[in-house]
Amino acid sequence: MKSETGRGFKEARAQLEVLRARWPQAFPLEAREVRPLEMAALDVIVNEMGWSRAYARAVLAAWKKRNAYCRAVLTYPTRFRLDGSKTDEPVDDIARDHARRDIASNQQRKLAREAQAAARKEPTADPLRPAS
Repeated sequence: MKSETGRGFKEARAQLEVLRARWPQAFPLEAREVRPLEMAALDVIVNEMGWSRAYARAVLAAWKKRNAYCRAVLTYPTRFRLDGSKTDEPVDDIARDHARRDIASNQQRKLAREAQAAARKEPTADPLRPAS
């Protein structure tokens, strides 16, 4: 099961394109069009795509950790089906807490990457030259 989860995360980028082709309303390219998915979406994906539950959960988790999805969870009061239709299923406070944490985590990773990139670009001081 762990190997299926790891494979799902590793292949998530490519598989999200497959999901986008099948359900463009649920996996849009435009961030402003992203909506929170209904809880049953995982079961539908498993059944329709023939993926294992662990694999599908990992691919879906990669989608749900994106800032656009997190913002959708914080914005919309209800969830949406894979076909884009609205449900009566509410977005609960637990989901909103997860979204806030994921946004904060994404921001920390971004800042760390930027700091690493800046550190690589800084010229190192020549120890034999006096500072001006």
